[in-house]
Amino acid sequence: MGRRRRKKVVKRHQRTIPKVFVCPDCDARAVTVELFREDGYARVHCGACGIEYNVPAGKLTEPVDAYGDFIDQYHKE
Repeated sequence: MGRRRRKKVVKRHQRTIPKVFVCPDCDARAVTVELFREDGYARVHCGACGIEYNVPAGKLTEPVDAYGDFIDQYHKE
């Protein structure tokens, strides 16, 4: 008689939201986002080239949302 075989459990790596982003100006991975929800804005700053933007932020805004707004503002100019 044969024995029953167990199925192998495949673990999927769960992706996380990044904390540091890529700068569109200098292509360095050095952009950080500070959220000031009470004041209604977020500060996006590149540590390599020094570019800095303030973007509007609400109560539900996450750093990745502020980074997306920063990218939009950067490409408009």
